Amino acid sequence: MRILLLALLLVFTNSVLGQSQTPTRPATTSPAQAKPVNPRQSANESQYVGQATPVVVEVLPAKNADALAKQQDALERKNAKSERSMVWATWALVGITGILAWYTASLWRATVKLGKHAEATSLKQGMEMQASIAEANRAARAIEELAKSAAINSVAATESVTTLKDRTVRQMRAYMCAEFYGALPQDSVESTKFEGRVWLVNTGNTPAHKVSSSVKAAILPNPLPDDFDFPLSARKEGGLVLGPGQKFFTTAVVDDYCPDVEVEGTKRAANKALFIWGIADYEDIFSEKRSTSFCLMVAWTPEATCFYTTRHNVAS
Repeated sequence: MRILLLALLLVFTNSVLGQSQTPTRPATTSPAQAKPVNPRQSANESQYVGQATPVVVEVLPAKNADALAKQQDALERKNAKSERSMVWATWALVGITGILAWYTASLWRATVKLGKHAEATSLKQGMEMQASIAEANRAARAIEELAKSAAINSVAATESVTTLKDRTVRQMRAYMCAEFYGALPQDSVESTKFEGRVWLVNTGNTPAHKVSSSVKAAILPNPLPDDFDFPLSARKEGGLVLGPGQKFFTTAVVDDYCPDVEVEGTKRAANKALFIWGIADYEDIFSEKRSTSFCLMVAWTPEATCFYTTRHNVAS
């Protein structure tokens, strides 16, 4: 805007100065405008020269005196008009300069106001940014605490689920147990050996799958030696499914005959006794492989009675 106003001012000033600098013709003095000669001065001069006869000079007007006078008046009017134009141009320049000064002052005030407004806005935005950062930090801490609580709750829930699952499994799974069914003593007349009979019973609440067992009987010292490892045959019989409360019968006969003089002592479990041991393998409804190991001793008092040993009686 200021550049446009300055351009207009320069154009206007050049036009005015071009008009004011129009060349004027020099004034020509006509004979009519010539200075008259004083007769006394002429007489004195004549007397001083040599007392000559006085000379009278008659000034005659020039033929084009009127035209020259009119031309002089026109030039004077033109110069007066140029001077008035210069005055108006000067006042116009003063006015334009005033307008420019006012515009510059207005622009300065607007700039100062804008700077103050920008400073206030920047300060306000800075305060708002600090408040926003503080709020974000509080939200982050709250989220962190929430995440920690969620992690704790998750662990607690996982432990609760694990505990509940374990308890459910314990309550619902199948349990295989060995139950004494009876025993037969050795009889040389009947050619029978010592024999033990056992029920394998599912005492759990769900079926036992793939049930198999291996059982062995022998006449062993009573009590059992500490290094006895309860050997079993590699072959396992069975592979059936036993529902809750169901059972199946298994028996084991000793390998050799006992001397007749030791039969009664063996029946009373004096120094030796009939021992029956074995293992039952199965799967519960949760597809977990389970096993039950058992060992019992038989004594006739007078009927066959079993006593579970402190060893080899475990279940998984």
